[in-house]
Amino acid sequence: PVAGAISWCHSLFLRIRQSMAKFQSMEELHTTEQGKAVNRRFVAVSKEMRHYQQALFSEWRESVNVLAMKHLKEHILAEDGATGGLSVNFSQTLSVLIRESKYLDRLGFPVPETALNVTLQEEKYYVYVESLTAMLEYHATVLASLSPVEAKLLGAKTAELRAVLRKGCELLNWNSLSIPEFVKSS
Repeated sequence: PVAGAISWCHSLFLRIRQSMAKFQSMEELHTTEQGKAVNRRFVAVSKEMRHYQQALFSEWRESVNVLAMKHLKEHILAEDGATGGLSVNFSQTLSVLIRESKYLDRLGFPVPETALNVTLQEEKYYVYVESLTAMLEYHATVLASLSPVEAKLLGAKTAELRAVLRKGCELLNWNSLSIPEFVKSS
């Protein structure tokens, strides 16, 4: 959203500047009083657009570190209160933050260190999300395939498994170094 708005504003400025260059190449037009007024308006609009871009970036820069730390501290798994099922708890906000950081960097804006660190670890988070998702899907498939009798017989083992999985809801967050071991042990 931020990088897109800044990019849109910049492309709009380039289109206006292109039109102004044509206008300024016609000596008889830009030397008149009306031509000078158009030039002043162009300068004013250009400054407003630059201010808009800087304000968007400044607002993002001020909030990005807090957002990143907040979401990295969230647990890796979340429990659905209605069904009791588990899901991977990787915030969409972190995905947006990673994309914004990449695009803002490409646009030449200085990305804050925390956002840059999260962005540089994008592949690691992707692997974590994929492996956690696969693990949860496998567990759900196995449990769903049990007959009522098998489910009753394996009740203690299922409870143990649930206790192991609860670590992802209570102990592990996205900063944890032991996520790969958790996936393997579950």
